[in-house]
Amino acid sequence: MEICPVFLSGGSGPRFWPVSRALYPRQFQQFGADLSLLQDTALRVHNPLFGSPLVVCHHEHRFLVATQLDAIECPAADILLEPHNRGTAPAILLAALWIMEHCPTALMLVMPCDHVVSDTEAFHSNVVDACASAAAGQIVAFGVDAIAPLPEFGYIKPTKNAKKIRGAVRQIETFIEKPDQQTAETLINEGYCWNSGIYLIKPSVIIAEYTRRDEALHAACTQAFEQQHRDLDFTRIADAPMATIEPTSFNRLIIEQSNNIVVTPLNAGWRNTHSWGAAYKDSPKDSNSNVIEGDAIVYNSRNSLIHSDSVLSAVIGLDDIAVIANDDAVLVTDIRQTDGVGDLVDLIASGATTKHLLHSTRYQPWGSARMILSGEGFRVNELTVNPGAQISLQHHDHRAEHWIVVEGTANIRRGDDEFLLKENESTYIPSGILHQLENPGRIPLRVIEVQSGSYLGDDDVIRQENYNEQQAF
Repeated sequence: MEICPVFLSGGSGPRFWPVSRALYPRQFQQFGADLSLLQDTALRVHNPLFGSPLVVCHHEHRFLVATQLDAIECPAADILLEPHNRGTAPAILLAALWIMEHCPTALMLVMPCDHVVSDTEAFHSNVVDACASAAAGQIVAFGVDAIAPLPEFGYIKPTKNAKKIRGAVRQIETFIEKPDQQTAETLINEGYCWNSGIYLIKPSVIIAEYTRRDEALHAACTQAFEQQHRDLDFTRIADAPMATIEPTSFNRLIIEQSNNIVVTPLNAGWRNTHSWGAAYKDSPKDSNSNVIEGDAIVYNSRNSLIHSDSVLSAVIGLDDIAVIANDDAVLVTDIRQTDGVGDLVDLIASGATTKHLLHSTRYQPWGSARMILSGEGFRVNELTVNPGAQISLQHHDHRAEHWIVVEGTANIRRGDDEFLLKENESTYIPSGILHQLENPGRIPLRVIEVQSGSYLGDDDVIRQENYNEQQAF
């Protein structure tokens, strides 16, 4: 039986700010590893047991998803673009509708793509063991041993007699989503396990559940799916019907209410590192119980996490803290209060800054642009253009640009002229002149771009062709 993995990639990861931002969130980050969490998830199911993954993500993340999957040669069956973040319930329903249209006999394996599973072989075995129950029309939840009373998780209790249905699959007596701390402590003592958020389901079964639980949600998602349109390699879900949906959790809507849920153990080294504090607990520590990542130094401090992606971060005489440093933001917090970082991000979002949304580096389908310096009337960017890629043909009404090649070779189109620039060569583009930057080489092209003018907003980019029309640069 074919299994279609469904990657839920719509989250913004606010509790991992400032590394995670809304437009470059946690699932695309590497966190000191060779692969991002999305890539690790994709390779977990890059196996003959599974079909190509179906990804559901926010439309702003589409090029990140495509680029990262392409980098590991794990192409998606499709990438569904949600115009609005409306929670896991609409995302899973949209995926079920897609599977019913393209491979209706397949089972859908719902997988959040910001989890860690250390034993891939055991994961495959657990999924295979659950197939018979899912094929029989049950919603199979994968449960993991609850090792602490954490209110961030859902809690599952198998039936009192613990009767097995098929293999290790058991009926569920109770499911409680994200209880408070005191309740979580009680549930742990009563033998509840954590809900991993991974499910194996027949798409027809889950669609029927939606029609019973929330007909308005089902109707809106169905309408939005039917009004989809293709955009390059993506499927855009219609905006208007999705805008009518209130954010809804799959666990609240379906798992808490349905009487068709069973649970099977997931014994594969599963972890959901949901905050900096949880990341600290999961990481190897030095002799002073510190976790030090990046350019950091610690003296006379214990039980702390120091993570620096940029500047040297030095800590003296402080215990039980987390210091997270980017090139444009620094977070300092008690290591025991990192679950509150999401609330801090809400405060940042209410102000005038955009640092809850963007890093200084902005990723594009052609590469990336990192802002180095800005001031009144000027901005300096470092552009990295991937081999064979190009920025769209464009002009600006209010700014001029100066490009200096620091690595690689650039093919420049400026007005009616076309020419090559090599390292340490430069060119000037006056305002109003059509221009384009292309990397014809086999190594990344690095260019220092100096913008100057009375207005430097991203909306002063007038494109002359429909090439990556949603690019910011």
